[in-house]
Amino acid sequence: MGSKRGFTLIELLVVIAIIAILAAILFPVFAKAREKARQSSCLSNTKQISIGILSYTQDYDECLPYGQMDYAAGSAYIIANIPSTTNPSAIVPYLKNTQIAKCPSLAGASYGYGWSYNHMPYRSGTTTIYTPASLGTFNYPSEVMMFADSQDGTGARAYVYCPIHQSTIDGGRGYVGERHNDGANVAFLDGHSKWLSKSVMRKTDAAGQRLWYCTN
Repeated sequence: MGSKRGFTLIELLVVIAIIAILAAILFPVFAKAREKARQSSCLSNTKQISIGILSYTQDYDECLPYGQMDYAAGSAYIIANIPSTTNPSAIVPYLKNTQIAKCPSLAGASYGYGWSYNHMPYRSGTTTIYTPASLGTFNYPSEVMMFADSQDGTGARAYVYCPIHQSTIDGGRGYVGERHNDGANVAFLDGHSKWLSKSVMRKTDAAGQRLWYCTN
């Protein structure tokens, strides 16, 4: 009978090293694929919310809702308060699922999207009265942002801030989310949504002026 031969220590270490190298190569690919799936789900959320907002405008003389609706009982952010049960957003009646206000890549927060500040309608009833914005006033609705991924679901992150006029906010980042492969999902005034890189979101040239509605 021939003797049985097992793995030597060197051979075993070589196999382990190969597996470790393959894991180091493949794990980031798998992680990126998972994030890409979450990005697609988030993009669907922004699309559904934008349709809800545009449906709201049809019932209110084609006027956009304010980023913060002020009532006698308190205030409600147009997106951040979508999941709220005590003081919900004005667009909740136009949505089938309130969970769409939460970005799937943002763990532990109640929402993940910020209204475009400071060129979209801001507040409905403060000491300063802000004029409602009619859809007819926008010459390029397919290029103007309504809202986008924000950094997280707390405080000022209910808005994303224009880099052209709010360059000191958050070190110039304006609370814009970058969790989707260094970019954010953006909802536009014509109802479509798409992913934009963080560099595009912070542009201050003609394209940036149009995106943030600094020019029309």
